[in-house]
Amino acid sequence: MVALPHELNQLDQLALIRDYAQGLSRRTGWAVDIAVHAPGREGDQRNTHAHILCSTRKIERDENGKLHIGAKTRDWDVIATGKDLVMAERKEWEHQVNRYLEMAQSKARVDCRSCEAQGKIEQIPQIHLGVSASQMERKGIKTERGNRNRDAAEHSAVVINMAEVQQDLKEARLRRLEVLKWEGMQPWELYDKSKEIHPGSVREISMDDPEVWKAYQPVRDYDEFPRKQFRNTYYEYRSGEFGWLNKEALARQEDEVKRASSSVSYWRGEERRWRDSHPYKAGLFDMGVPNRKLKELKVGRIRAEKNEAEETEKLSQFKAEREKAETVLKGSCCKKL
Repeated sequence: MVALPHELNQLDQLALIRDYAQGLSRRTGWAVDIAVHAPGREGDQRNTHAHILCSTRKIERDENGKLHIGAKTRDWDVIATGKDLVMAERKEWEHQVNRYLEMAQSKARVDCRSCEAQGKIEQIPQIHLGVSASQMERKGIKTERGNRNRDAAEHSAVVINMAEVQQDLKEARLRRLEVLKWEGMQPWELYDKSKEIHPGSVREISMDDPEVWKAYQPVRDYDEFPRKQFRNTYYEYRSGEFGWLNKEALARQEDEVKRASSSVSYWRGEERRWRDSHPYKAGLFDMGVPNRKLKELKVGRIRAEKNEAEETEKLSQFKAEREKAETVLKGSCCKKL
């Protein structure tokens, strides 16, 4: 299954998949069938894709010129050769897609390599949803896989935006250096000046700000990243939303407030029911006469009310930090510039 770029119109998408399928047939000798699927009515309308079905057996001609099915191509089933063949086809698909995107005058490009292989360690790769998760997402039911992809998309969008800022700064630096060359500066002076106006890496633009560092507290990590690299590249291999902006953390804090409120309602109800059942003893208790049962209920109610106040205050502080973190992160690039 291959995704057809939404930057291409329908005719170009069909031409792209036909060119690739015909090339695949020539390279392998297989019979190749293609089926183009339009996006689902409730799904992402950019998700035009194609299914490619191959015979895995070569279609050959006999001595009379008639077509017949030949032997199975076993080299695709062997790990030693199959992996290289699959990668070669991925590169061929990358080449064909980029060729059509260039003809369509689109700036978009695809790369068959992983984010790690491309050196984009700060970007979080998305994962395949699968049929069940896709159906649940279309019905408005959020899934763990969907949450991962949303987290990864938001994280990568921030990284890409900051990379664009870095590129703009780099171009401005080069233009400035070009001007300095004509000011008669010595090479060592030019070198020192270049260090002053160099924008630094994407991480330096953001992470040297204490407020951004505090706001960027990744909460969740995913198992697909290698643990031995995890120690050395801590933030690159963390994922999820920015810590204070994590919706699940906010939901947990709101649940704590709800549980505390439920506890207060319970103790208040128990105390009220006991007072209604024993009005005489309750009256004496209010006048100062000791009563162990009513005292226990009162102490439980007071503790629950205190806990509710503390959890409500925590939630208020969390929301304040969340709003502050969001403001810091959105404005960090401009502030650093």
